[in-house]
Amino acid sequence: MDYKFIKTSFLLAICLLLGIVINDVIQIYILKKKNIATIEENEYLMEKNELLKTEIHLLENNNSYIQLIAREKLGMIKEGEIVYKFLKK
Repeated sequence: MDYKFIKTSFLLAICLLLGIVINDVIQIYILKKKNIATIEENEYLMEKNELLKTEIHLLENNNSYIQLIAREKLGMIKEGEIVYKFLKK
């Protein structure tokens, strides 16, 4: 009788330990995936930050760039220019 109890207890302990190990492995896998995604997002944001720094520098120091942005994004024209709009048929 004691042998069956010990055998059953040992089997339950092994199952419990296996469950814990499997859970930990799954958690490590999930965290590694999140870490990779965070690293990729960080690299993207660093590149975007560099582009924004460049644009800030151009806006602060380059009048031609300011004019270009004003024309493209705001549709501004210089005094004396004529705007032609072509309508699609």
